Amino acid sequence: MEGCVPAWPVGARLRFRLDAPVQEKYRFVRGTDVEILGPPKLCPPNDAPEWAVRQPVWSFAMGRDGWAKYDQLEPRPDDAAPAKLEEVKLVRPLRVGEPA
Repeated sequence: MEGCVPAWPVGARLRFRLDAPVQEKYRFVRGTDVEILGPPKLCPPNDAPEWAVRQPVWSFAMGRDGWAKYDQLEPRPDDAAPAKLEEVKLVRPLRVGEPA
């Protein structure tokens, strides 16, 4: 579908892949659990060189929320009913003052 992106279901418990591409300072999160907090959003570059689609997650290793790309995550190996990637429509964020 046009305008759709791969995304994990909200509420899914996953883990960072052991080979997840992460910045050097975040390598310790590899293999640790996360929970998906919301739908994907188009995020501006911060430490990355370009815009990227990311989902808000709760990182149990960091003890706080953060952002992850769908391909950095995978189902936990001990999960009896692993989450599956979905295709969801990426919604353009509202501009300041724009009616909802």
